[in-house]
Amino acid sequence: IMKYDTRDFTKKLKCPTLILAGTQDEFIPQEEFRSLYESIKCEKRIAMFEKGTHNFLGWHKRRDEAVELISLWFEKYLK
Repeated sequence: IMKYDTRDFTKKLKCPTLILAGTQDEFIPQEEFRSLYESIKCEKRIAMFEKGTHNFLGWHKRRDEAVELISLWFEKYLK
């Protein structure tokens, strides 16, 4: 259970939102990421990184993929 419930905030979002999450996040369980994702009503995308932690440790093998996702997201929405 998260200490802070951010769903009240996320359901008010009006800007496109990209969530990058690690499957081994030691602070936020995968189910919580999915719940937050579902609460967002605007354009959204979630990417789960196998063995990734909260501080991006373990993501180095998929770093290029994460950078590509972020770059494409920015290119699409920050024109």
